[in-house]
Amino acid sequence: MTVRRWLRFGLAAGVAWGCFFGGGGTPRGEASPPPVVVRGFVGSEKLGFFQDPQVTDLLARKYGIVLRVLKSGSLEMGRQKGAADFLFPASGWAADRACAGVPRSSDPEVLFWTPVVVYSWKPVVRVLEEKKVAALRDGALRLGDLKTLAGWVERGTRWADLGLPALPGRVVVLATDPTRSHSGLSFSVLVAAALRDGQPPTADSLPALLPTLRELFARQGVLQPGTQDLFDQWERTGMAVSPLAVGYESQIVELARTRPRDFARIRDSLALLYPDPLLWSAHAFVPLTGAGVRLKEALRDPLLRRLAWDRHGLRTDPQEPPQKIPGLEGLAPSFPRVLPLPEGPVLEALSRGLEGVVPKVP
Repeated sequence: MTVRRWLRFGLAAGVAWGCFFGGGGTPRGEASPPPVVVRGFVGSEKLGFFQDPQVTDLLARKYGIVLRVLKSGSLEMGRQKGAADFLFPASGWAADRACAGVPRSSDPEVLFWTPVVVYSWKPVVRVLEEKKVAALRDGALRLGDLKTLAGWVERGTRWADLGLPALPGRVVVLATDPTRSHSGLSFSVLVAAALRDGQPPTADSLPALLPTLRELFARQGVLQPGTQDLFDQWERTGMAVSPLAVGYESQIVELARTRPRDFARIRDSLALLYPDPLLWSAHAFVPLTGAGVRLKEALRDPLLRRLAWDRHGLRTDPQEPPQKIPGLEGLAPSFPRVLPLPEGPVLEALSRGLEGVVPKVP
């Protein structure tokens, strides 16, 4: 069974993973395994986890693993597989796509889950609430009317026209390149579903949807290649440059836990929006060699899983309750509505349909 088919069972499978993953590593009294260098490519949103000294130290000390990790867009990883022991994209479909036609040492496995979110700022959110595009429900801001928001972007509506004259320029939602990065493609799936009254896009519906979707990406200008690149831009440039930016929930948790000074700088002005319905990103680890299998098995270690969640916001169980972080409000406790990811052929056609978008000057 491909990862893509397996993921159709999303949340139930995530609970099963939580039960399946147990302890790992070297039992007390036994020698550590011989050291091995493990090379791989990961989505940029997971780079912080793999570069965390607590993670690299535990892997080296307990499992003899020395990591050599580079970032890559999830949809570009297929080009890197010849030089890697593993790939770690942000979805099962991207994993199937990346390792198509090459030998694998074992099947891909979903190790982490992250909700796709939209990062913003409180003045922007006040406008969205006034226009009934977003609302506070169950302790979290829900972005429930992406259709209206997409219409503003497509028509070139200015923030001043919506009652926010302090924000120059036109309404835009920043997302990564949907031909390179899975979060950008996820945004296009969310908007496509909104334009279809909540139904995921199909192959037959794409011709009617693509003109609007291409316009949304063209309005952004030059697209960022990776999710962490876009998040860093949002965090550093603020509301005037990055009023709305698509990312993963894990990124704000990681910022708060590992860069508290940077988090404190924006804590009182940031806002976190959860699309409703929500789209999960299921991060699938692809071992390509025996060394990759060794790392996959090590990542089941309860201590590494706790570091992934506590310090980097990477959920190891989609049912896990949100963290309580001082100064960070609005992490959603639950997701009543979840949008299923379309089948692989639809995602492939969608990504190809968004190739060659020409940036428009604001």
